[in-house]
Amino acid sequence: AYVGTKDQDQGEVYFRPSLTDPAEVRVTCDASVQTHPVVSPDGRFVAYASNETGSFQIWVAQVDNGPGTWDCTTLPRVQLTHSAGDNLWPAWAGVQRVVFSSTRADPLGDIVVMPFAGIGVPASDAAAQRLTDAPAAETQPTTVVLPDNATGVSFLAVVFTTTAFRPDGSLAWLRMPNSTDPGPFPVASVWGSAPAPQGERASVLNTGGTARLAFTSTQADPYGDVRVVTLDPDQRGTVTVLPRPDNGVAAEPGRAESCLLYTSDAADE
Repeated sequence: AYVGTKDQDQGEVYFRPSLTDPAEVRVTCDASVQTHPVVSPDGRFVAYASNETGSFQIWVAQVDNGPGTWDCTTLPRVQLTHSAGDNLWPAWAGVQRVVFSSTRADPLGDIVVMPFAGIGVPASDAAAQRLTDAPAAETQPTTVVLPDNATGVSFLAVVFTTTAFRPDGSLAWLRMPNSTDPGPFPVASVWGSAPAPQGERASVLNTGGTARLAFTSTQADPYGDVRVVTLDPDQRGTVTVLPRPDNGVAAEPGRAESCLLYTSDAADE
């Protein structure tokens, strides 16, 4: 899924079932601004942010009926959020929850998760679960499945950008709670107790049980580099995510590189 300007200058959301499939579904067709589309793990839905109602809200559209079956005026969709403030950067937490950044309670942004029960089911902000409540800015969430070596059971983690550890932003993570957990939910730096490098816009790939994290960093180049680390759960009872040595995959000095996106869980590079 991506945002393109071929039909509207402000951009519309498009979905293509695969990189090799030339057929695509135009998901939106209105005068509003759409951004941050992301496909559900089962390939059936696209979540995105739109200011169709004034502020940015999270919407989910169904796209699994095939190109040419629906057009953008009849595509089944549901508005997931209806809150004050802006709701941006959706990411799927499995197929029944969507996590995103919201300014509903903090103008700098918090990480919030909401259930998604299907296109035909009305959504209520009363079901929203606020995952972070620090005075820092928290945004750009993504999710990753990690193995807990202490219990042998994998768990879902949320990786996001925060200003909690340095003012220009770095990466943090938390364990995704159950929907009934009251919180508060512990937040930790991806880098453990080590100094946190500048980082934002994480993208995650799981290959063979190993989670690799790509992110944009201005640590070494003010124009931005793309870096990749491997996340390792520690052997203790409380899981700490530790990065293996940093690897720059796009780090040409003086050139801007950012926003790497993995396209396949089978890809090795």
